[in-house]
Amino acid sequence: MTTSSISHSLFGGAIIASIPTNFADVSSIRQVPDNQEVFLRTDGFTSLTIDLCERVTYLSSLQAALEYHFSDIVAEGDAKRTYAIDTDIRLPNFPDMAVGTLMAVVTPPAPTEGRERRENEPKFVVILFALLRLEQQMTDVTVALNVPCTPGGPEAAMMEVEDVDFERGKYGSVVEEGKEVLGDILRSLEVKDWGMFGPGG
Repeated sequence: MTTSSISHSLFGGAIIASIPTNFADVSSIRQVPDNQEVFLRTDGFTSLTIDLCERVTYLSSLQAALEYHFSDIVAEGDAKRTYAIDTDIRLPNFPDMAVGTLMAVVTPPAPTEGRERRENEPKFVVILFALLRLEQQMTDVTVALNVPCTPGGPEAAMMEVEDVDFERGKYGSVVEEGKEVLGDILRSLEVKDWGMFGPGG
C-alpha cells in the first residue's frame, strides 16, 4: 500500500479528502448509495468507505456511538478483537471536534455443516474505523479502512513474511500504512458545501 494521496471530491464535491492514488472510485463500475463513497485498492483487496450516517441521538458518548456504528459493519457471527489506536488525531478543519478511532481484527466463523468457506474469503480482516460527529447537522461521519488477509492477496503476503502479532502491538507494515491513510483522510476532510445537510446545514 502506498500512502501517496491526492485531494478527491466526495458527495458531488460537497466534501473533499485526501485519498490514496492507488485507490479507485467504485462508483465508476457499480452503483453506490448516495450517502457513501467507496474506494478499492487497485493492486490488492483493501477497501475504503466513507459513510454519512444519521446521527444516533440517544448516544451522547463518542465511544458509545463509535462502537454502535462499528457493530453495523460487522457480520453477525464474526469474531472480533478490538484494539485502541491513536485517538490524538487533530482535525484542522474541525478544530473543536474530537474523533473516535478503533482497530479491530474480525474473523469469519469457521466452515460448518451447511456453511462452506466462500471463494477468496479472508482468514481475517483488519478494520481501521473512525467516527466524527456533526452535531448541528445531525450526521455521524464514519471512515472504515478494511484490510483483508485474503489467501493470494498482497496484504496477506506481507503479513506472512512480517512478524505480525496484534496482541503484542506488532501490526506489520500494511496495517501501519493503513493507519497513516486513515489519519491523512481525517486531517484533510473538509466540508465545502454545508447545504448538502439540508436547511441550516
